[in-house]
Amino acid sequence: MPTKVAKASQSAPKPGTSAGQGTRPVKEPIKDPMARTALAFVGTDAAAEQYWYEAINDASLPANERKDLIEDLNEDGISDPENPNLDDLPLIVSRLVLIETVAQDAMDKVNADAFAEAYKDLSEMAKRLVNADRSK
Repeated sequence: MPTKVAKASQSAPKPGTSAGQGTRPVKEPIKDPMARTALAFVGTDAAAEQYWYEAINDASLPANERKDLIEDLNEDGISDPENPNLDDLPLIVSRLVLIETVAQDAMDKVNADAFAEAYKDLSEMAKRLVNADRSK
């Protein structure tokens, strides 16, 4: 298998393309990995939440990194983001309340849009969990 990968990467680009076209863009390294760690505890740990909040409002962080730190509120810390369970509901609700509190002070459109996306996703998760529990 590695041989095929090596051969594919050594092949010449197709006519009309450059060597870099058609490949995934290289993602920049995370500038604040501690903020990613803190993200998993947002809604359950005040110190982690404060660190995360400062990071999402740090203009020196790339917009995409700040965006991910907000949008991933619906993933990091949730037992299974695709299939959350009732044990996740308090965290989901806590994060919804947090977004309602801080989204109005978003530092820019990137953060505002990310808050809207995270809120939508978390709301849908909460609705699914509540409806599933009611149908039991």
